[in-house]
Amino acid sequence: MSRAAVWAVVLVAGFLLSGLVTAVSYTTESAPVSHAAPMPFKILTPSAPDSRVTTASGSTPLVSTHGTWTTSSFFNNIQVTVSDPYVGPFSQFATVPTINTIPMAATGFWLNISTDIPIFTANITIWGNQWPDRNVSEPISGFNPSAPATFSMLVNPAPANNTASFYFNCLEYFWPGSSLGFNLSVTGNPSYHPSPSTLWSAGPPGQGAGQYASEWPAGSADYATWLANVQTPWISPQFNSSIIVSTSPSVLTSPAYEPNSVQTLQIYLTPVQLPGFPTATIPAAQINYTVVQGVKHDVYIVDFIPPNGTLAYLPAPIGPFPNSTIFFNVTAWLPWNGGSGEVDPIYSPIYEFKWSPNGGWVFPDQPLLNNVAMYCNPDILSAPNTVIPAGQPVTCNINEPTPNVTMSLSQINYVFTDGVGRHSGTLPMTLSSANNASSVTIPGLPPDTTLTFFVEAKDFMGNPVFSQNFTYRTSTSPPATLPGGRGLFFFEGLDISGTGLIPNLQFTISNATWSESRNGSSLGFGFPLIPGSETLLLPLGAGAYLLTVTAFGQTQTATVNVAPGNPFTVLFYFASQPIAPTGESNLPVMTVASGGGLIFAAVAAGVTVPWFSDRRAKALAEQRRVTL
Repeated sequence: MSRAAVWAVVLVAGFLLSGLVTAVSYTTESAPVSHAAPMPFKILTPSAPDSRVTTASGSTPLVSTHGTWTTSSFFNNIQVTVSDPYVGPFSQFATVPTINTIPMAATGFWLNISTDIPIFTANITIWGNQWPDRNVSEPISGFNPSAPATFSMLVNPAPANNTASFYFNCLEYFWPGSSLGFNLSVTGNPSYHPSPSTLWSAGPPGQGAGQYASEWPAGSADYATWLANVQTPWISPQFNSSIIVSTSPSVLTSPAYEPNSVQTLQIYLTPVQLPGFPTATIPAAQINYTVVQGVKHDVYIVDFIPPNGTLAYLPAPIGPFPNSTIFFNVTAWLPWNGGSGEVDPIYSPIYEFKWSPNGGWVFPDQPLLNNVAMYCNPDILSAPNTVIPAGQPVTCNINEPTPNVTMSLSQINYVFTDGVGRHSGTLPMTLSSANNASSVTIPGLPPDTTLTFFVEAKDFMGNPVFSQNFTYRTSTSPPATLPGGRGLFFFEGLDISGTGLIPNLQFTISNATWSESRNGSSLGFGFPLIPGSETLLLPLGAGAYLLTVTAFGQTQTATVNVAPGNPFTVLFYFASQPIAPTGESNLPVMTVASGGGLIFAAVAAGVTVPWFSDRRAKALAEQRRVTL
């Protein structure tokens, strides 16, 4: 039965026990293919003995020089080496009590022996267990520890008949996660009168010679000379010891944050990393989850991505499934034999959580800062009337710390004030992909101006919360980031009909080699912008620029001389509608003598001349500001 089918049965059985299941529908994606049962063991004849003979630690023989065996000590007469056919000799392969490690990537390994007389026969006895599937260890097929398998090693032909080899085929039989024990017996050629005739690495049958033994019923025992584990990707068969499961929003922590009716849920798998060990990965994993809504049960199966990564996640978040209960479990395994099979499965417990119909503000009747965290860069929130350089953009962020509370629309409501006028409006904030944060960048302001604003944010149900007012102003100094030799300027259009500063002014600025045409800021002023940006001012090189501004069908032009130093503002006057006289006076007709008339004229001149002089001075000052 496939893994998907097994877990479907387990889940449905659990629901039946709890009285939840009355109807089941299945939606499935492709599940991994379970590996076939192992084939009966067969002796694999190598094409040639492994010539890379290097003595492994713990197996160093003191080979006799007498041309025969004169002692019963196995390792005084037999040299044993272990090697990978593609990599070479193992750097470490020791006798008991050491438990040796066979690399997970090894398709197999050679065990080679040599002695100083021809070998008549050499036998190897092997037993072992597979990876403990669901914490139950099963014998390797054909290598049952209660009935170990004995095979003849390949004795090489003369003149190399004093060597023999055996190949452990990990690809077919000794899969990752397997544990092995084995020993050897070697019989010398009788013509050389070896004494004894047979050497045992673990002592004759029934005589363990002090080696490590595994006892079995009826008095039998396995005496191991060598122990080995084939490396597995997992720390242990216990899922939670090898893999950490997390979700966003977090439904597995305490407290749990149930996703709301518009939220999706992402699931992450992280392998447990042990200090001093190679970086752990998750070769392959799959989720099986069931959505329970009333009497309806939908089952889904999805593979995690990427394979063999240090962080696995679903190709797309699941949900939303409002007003439902979710059950899910994860299976991880190692693809084997070119991906046609799988080994070393581990199974998570079954997790359960609910999909909430809620998810609005935690404190909907309280101010915004009681519901979200807010910060700005540079900081213009900590102190009232903070002063920052002219042209310095300000980026403000709000973040909802509760994982299952999501926002919809957020905006800044502002009033921009200059010495000659003001403009009010809104700046929309950009919502994050997780719907729990928003941000906005306020463009840099002209020198000696003020911005007052508050933030309005709505949860996904449309409930608004508001911040208090924040105010900051600008100095006449440029930003510290202004490149040397460059200058900044701003321009404003004032509607003298009474509507204040004009937003989104159409403008063109150019010199002999460059030009830019676009709209000014919605805040009521304009400035040259870095191409592709809506908030970053473009520092200009020193020189004369032609600035053309259009509003209400009226176009005005000014020559702007830019020089390094403090930013400045160019002001244009427009009228959105005709301007009516503000009032009039009818003087009575008076008849006066010529002398009296001259006296009256002289007195009137004393009043009117200073008034005209003052108006002319103001007009000249304004003209200088426009033309610069």
